[in-house]
Amino acid sequence: MALTKEEIPKLLQLQTQDRLLDSLQASINKIPKDIQALQDSLDAEKSRVAELKNKANKLQIEKKEKEISLAQKEEAIRKHGQELNHVKTNEAYRALQVEIDKAKSDVSELETAILLLMEQVDSTSREEKKAAAALKDAEAKAQKEIQSLEAEKSKLSAELTEKRSTRDSLAQAIAPEVIKIYDHLRARRQGIALAPVNATMCGACRITLLPQSLVELTRGNKLVACESCQRILYRPESIAETALSARSPAPQDQAAP
Repeated sequence: MALTKEEIPKLLQLQTQDRLLDSLQASINKIPKDIQALQDSLDAEKSRVAELKNKANKLQIEKKEKEISLAQKEEAIRKHGQELNHVKTNEAYRALQVEIDKAKSDVSELETAILLLMEQVDSTSREEKKAAAALKDAEAKAQKEIQSLEAEKSKLSAELTEKRSTRDSLAQAIAPEVIKIYDHLRARRQGIALAPVNATMCGACRITLLPQSLVELTRGNKLVACESCQRILYRPESIAETALSARSPAPQDQAAP
């Protein structure tokens, strides 16, 4: 395909602009993920507070149940103690005494269990309050971070719109058939359609180029693609010379003596 030397610098400008657009878009795409990560972190802390609250409630219920059992055992001891005064046989007396001793043993175990549960309830309640306070702080911090991220997204979106306009202007200055090839390569080569030639190698895939490709590249009158990665090739030194020539003033004709 015919390609003037002037089009390569234009394509490089376009590629630079496209990479900037890619970077902006990637930053914009990352923001919702960052916000979701903050929400997920808050949800985890909320779940932790809920778990601790549920644990404290269960411990309270268990403690209450044991307190009821303790009261029942103490009542049984009291009743059996009264019954001892009315039994008429040694066998009945011994049977009641066994019941009383068993109830007293149960009372001792229940009292120990209740004390342990009281400690667990207190510890869990303190942990719940601490987690709830941390959650409150985290929610306030997350809200500020989310607002900042949303503001950053708006700023980047506005910049993206502006840069796209610049990109469109750059693309309009390039032949449509060249743009078609460029866009195709960008889509297939991770956003890089042009590659510099370093000595005799493609600067992208590092393959040694065929001599004919190097000759055609030196002539600079057609598009030359890497035989391996298919990217459009260019010599950085030629681009620099072209840019320098474009900036240099035209020589003035000297008057004849």
